[in-house]
Amino acid sequence: MHQFKPNVLFLNPQVTFYRFVKRISALNAVGINCIVLAYERDHYPGRELPVKFISLGTIEHGAYLKRVIKLFNSVGLVRKNL
Repeated sequence: MHQFKPNVLFLNPQVTFYRFVKRISALNAVGINCIVLAYERDHYPGRELPVKFISLGTIEHGAYLKRVIKLFNSVGLVRKNL
């Protein structure tokens, strides 16, 4: 019999943010498949993800208008991974 393995999609504002990495690690440890879509940022090192992620692009610190444009441009990639 085939056992159902749930998937969880994470849409993260930053790849290495500690709270998200901790949550993803815990779900991954109990056998839940985590799909991570995240923006990359250079100013905060944080922790590494235990799973592969799909980059939605790089966001610059403080460039709020550019962030909105990147958000709209990444909608198609997010929909494709749902």
